[in-house]
Amino acid sequence: MAIVQAIEPVSDIASAVDETTKKIAAAAQAAEKELSAVYDTLDADDTVAIRVANLTNCSFELTREAHKQGKWADGADPGHNVLPPEQIGAWQLAACLTRDSGPMTGTKGRLHYTTEVGGDRHYGVFRWDNPGALSLQENDAWAVSGTLDFENGKLVIAWPPTMDSDLIKVMAFISQGNKAHALYAIVGADLSPDAVEHLTSKLQLVNSAP
Repeated sequence: MAIVQAIEPVSDIASAVDETTKKIAAAAQAAEKELSAVYDTLDADDTVAIRVANLTNCSFELTREAHKQGKWADGADPGHNVLPPEQIGAWQLAACLTRDSGPMTGTKGRLHYTTEVGGDRHYGVFRWDNPGALSLQENDAWAVSGTLDFENGKLVIAWPPTMDSDLIKVMAFISQGNKAHALYAIVGADLSPDAVEHLTSKLQLVNSAP
């Protein structure tokens, strides 16, 4: 089961950050209602509810997902696996749920989403870490974006790798506690630093809301 909610497009995010944030919050709340059916049947100490808001006109494809700890949530009832969607369309919010794989083990992993524009493939990587109740570390989430380079049809891995994309910027937020919420946002790289700062402060509030 994948959860995807539409976000009403905003033509100019920089001039409408507050409006954009309200639309993201509404989509996140709708996704949370669908996740609640799994929460109610889930026997897990540590979880992270992941939401990815695509605030661009591009569609992103899931190219990789991996856990170092934990697994995707599985409820007691059939169909209650909440997996990351294969695609996040333009102006959509996608949600999935990851959980520990045993008592006090936590959950840690990443999602890779890519889009192709003008023959170039741009990626966003979204990571989370809820180390579990026995750990002294706090929950953490971070994100990076970049451009994949190809020569003669083969992926070229440069070192150090390019960590910036000229198409998108990505942001990451996570709440504290065993039942954590993570929120990631994909925005256009042309969004001004002031607009990014304003949006960041608003999204932090959205993610911390119960």
